[in-house]
Amino acid sequence: MNEPSRDVRQTLLYNEQKLEQGQARFLGAFNYWQEDDRLTFDDKLRRLQKQMVLNERSKAKTVHLSLNFHPDDQLTDKMMHRIASEFMPKIDFADQPALVYRHLDAGHPHMHIVTTNIRPDGSRIKNDLRSPRHLMEICAELENQHRLTPAFRKIIIQRQSVQRVQYGQMPTKTSISQVLDHVLNTFAYTSLDELNAILSLYRVRADRGREESLMYRSRGLYYRALDDNGRKIGAPIKASAFDQDWKLDYLQRRFVANQSLQQEQLQRVRTMIDWTFYKETPDSLGEWKNQLMREKLRVVTPVVPAQRKRQQLSPSSSIIPAAYDGHGFFYVDFLSNVVFRDTVLGQKYTADAILQRAGLDQTIQRLVASQELTLTPKDRTLLQQSDPEPAEKLRTFLRLSHQHDRIQDLKRQEAQKLRQTHRLRQSW
Repeated sequence: MNEPSRDVRQTLLYNEQKLEQGQARFLGAFNYWQEDDRLTFDDKLRRLQKQMVLNERSKAKTVHLSLNFHPDDQLTDKMMHRIASEFMPKIDFADQPALVYRHLDAGHPHMHIVTTNIRPDGSRIKNDLRSPRHLMEICAELENQHRLTPAFRKIIIQRQSVQRVQYGQMPTKTSISQVLDHVLNTFAYTSLDELNAILSLYRVRADRGREESLMYRSRGLYYRALDDNGRKIGAPIKASAFDQDWKLDYLQRRFVANQSLQQEQLQRVRTMIDWTFYKETPDSLGEWKNQLMREKLRVVTPVVPAQRKRQQLSPSSSIIPAAYDGHGFFYVDFLSNVVFRDTVLGQKYTADAILQRAGLDQTIQRLVASQELTLTPKDRTLLQQSDPEPAEKLRTFLRLSHQHDRIQDLKRQEAQKLRQTHRLRQSW
């Protein structure tokens, strides 16, 4: 995690509360004037604030870093402190005041560093050396130096930018082949649904057909292009038609091989999501997604839900619809290139739970009741039911959340205009 923040007090409080709860240890301070064991909360805060006021133009002056290690690494506090001291110069923070905390609330060793990007001369440290790619290079270097188990995938390949499929602009098979060559070899996914979450960002879908179809029963697979709305377009292309082995057997081997990579990143991604709710609750689903995007975590809502209604089945069919589990998101982590179904992270990270944590389920219901949202006849019929089918209700709320996003965006724009008007009047 590499989070610029405006509120240094809240960031510091987050770590200090972990100390009080016995879920963290203070490993020490860099570039502070007092001894570590004599630092009070006010001392820690005041040192950062004094440097931050040297730059009045910058708004995000607090930097909150999290360094995560593999569960197999047995790191002492002294070693972790040393790694922090070696890490800071590599991102041009050697002379910055910083506080290092070892957190004990996860299944893997990790530490948080609270610092500022304002130098003693008032200039601002650029973000270049904290780009995701550069941070991964630094992590790989430290892992080699200290003989640590890689927490991220070490192989960093400079690939040519892969374009999304634009149906009709070039041969469909060629476009899909370029996307598959990039995605299948770059990302870690453990199911076809997770793979399709990342493929959808490139307007491609892998499909086995309906479960009662001959294609599915014979373990067939085809790929096809998607339009701007995520709907299938054009003719499907069988996996066997490509030169590379991108058939179902290959994918299933990747599903198994990728499970350990996914497990390594679980807690880090959970922490990133929890952090978006720590300081204040996001006022819209769009704003929540934007916060995660700043951490290179993309939230994908499947166009075709995993728990979709089946076509008419014969009485003898063995297909049993899955129980409702609150699923509605996939998380694509572009720092580690790992994809997660929301239920894999845990119940509190499902789409249903996120709506509740943000209070958006109640907000959308109020907007529906006050007729501030545009409803289709199907939406209206569903929401008028006393006990609507939960998966269908969730999908409806996720669709309506886009209208709520626009309402909140307009409110933010109006508030900004009022602030600007107020500042102009004060300057007269």
